[in-house]
Amino acid sequence: MAEKQMPRQDIGYYVCHQGSKFLLDTLVRKMRLEPTTILCNLEQLGNTVSLSIPIVLVQVMDGDRLAGRNVLSCEFGVGLSWARNILSILSASDGTLRGPVYPG
Repeated sequence: MAEKQMPRQDIGYYVCHQGSKFLLDTLVRKMRLEPTTILCNLEQLGNTVSLSIPIVLVQVMDGDRLAGRNVLSCEFGVGLSWARNILSILSASDGTLRGPVYPG
């Protein structure tokens, strides 16, 4: 976020690869995040590998919880591949989103 000059308070939610609850809890602790800002469905679906982020975004976009918010996503996979970006959700109810705003 610092390299894109976006302050942390401009991020409404975080959605990450959901490999384990330990991983997400460690992220919350080390980054000093509010647990309520982490979008997660790990307890309902388990580790869905590369589909973690799209599934949780679709589930949460049912309401207007994300409307007008920036969502930072962080993905990683086998072979040390990784990506991150910030999506700006315009209207969650009709599925309109703009992003990545600040591609990583």
